[in-house]
Amino acid sequence: MLRGLSQTRELSVSRIAAKAEISFPMATRHLRILGARGLLAARRDGAWVLYRMQADTTIPESVRLVDALRDILASDTEEAIHEIFRLATAFTHPRRQTIYQVLLAGDRSLADLRRQTRISLRALLRHLAKLKSRGFVVAASGLYRATTPPGTLAQLLAELAPQCAR
Repeated sequence: MLRGLSQTRELSVSRIAAKAEISFPMATRHLRILGARGLLAARRDGAWVLYRMQADTTIPESVRLVDALRDILASDTEEAIHEIFRLATAFTHPRRQTIYQVLLAGDRSLADLRRQTRISLRALLRHLAKLKSRGFVVAASGLYRATTPPGTLAQLLAELAPQCAR
């Protein structure tokens, strides 16, 4: 959806749904979610609602997010889409935001992380694995450390994640 919107001025919901090969209701739902996060603007043109990729300046950081997304999408490859998905899903769970926030204060053992986050061992390991696979956590010598993958979007997400955990 974002790639299609980054390549054209505006698209209707039906055109976006067709390009993304999803249903009209699902496209509408996802477009509303992206709009609520300040990544899209919509305008009505008769019976049509047209969407465009545009930052909502009333939402902090949306300008930087849209710019970072456009930079990645400019390559117009499947790898770009996978990179956005990989990075964006790192912090979709509040527990991962909390874990990352704790690790920003310094390296932690698994036991320390359990004490500080109050997350069960099983869930903690699952969330750490997700953060490691996304490049936001590294483990060495029994300690976990917060890190930031290269790229503007990764840096911005790493900056925003601790703010979301509060």
